[in-house]
Amino acid sequence: MDIMPTCLELAGATYPTTYNGHKIKPVEGKSLMPILRSTTRAPHDFIAWEHFDSRAIRQRNWKLVWSKELKKWELYDLAKDRAEMHDLAGSMPKKVAELRNLYEEWAVKVGVTE
Repeated sequence: MDIMPTCLELAGATYPTTYNGHKIKPVEGKSLMPILRSTTRAPHDFIAWEHFDSRAIRQRNWKLVWSKELKKWELYDLAKDRAEMHDLAGSMPKKVAELRNLYEEWAVKVGVTE
């Protein structure tokens, strides 16, 4: 998602807001140019994705994943559980709700359909 903003910055271009008179969704991501210039850039607030009903959102060390088989959200602390073996959703319902709300806002913004 950072490739398009990077290409736009390299080209000195801006992303359009309309095409053939129709409003288009804004580009996601951030330019990688600060990193390529050997400096730093602020990280993403979160990264979310959906693909064939597989859904997830990651914010810092937290990752919330939709289990298609179980039809429920699972929560993992990737700093302590990189292999996603210990679902914390039952013991951390507030964190699940926080990340689920962020995911749902993102899904509406980008047009994910259920």
